[in-house]
Amino acid sequence: MNYVEAILPEFDREMANTRKVLELVPEHLFNWQAHIAHDWLERQPLGRDYFPCFSIADSAV
Repeated sequence: MNYVEAILPEFDREMANTRKVLELVPEHLFNWQAHIAHDWLERQPLGRDYFPCFSIADSAV
């Protein structure tokens, strides 16, 4: 069994839970954003490019 096959069941469980939570969010709150005071990553001198996990996710969008 390779890595993908091993984590696929966990991924499916997480996706099911995420869908349940998102169904509870009212539509008028879909564009909600955290207050700028809580957005510490954007204000870092190196920016989010310093953190590879964020850079990869953003480049895929």
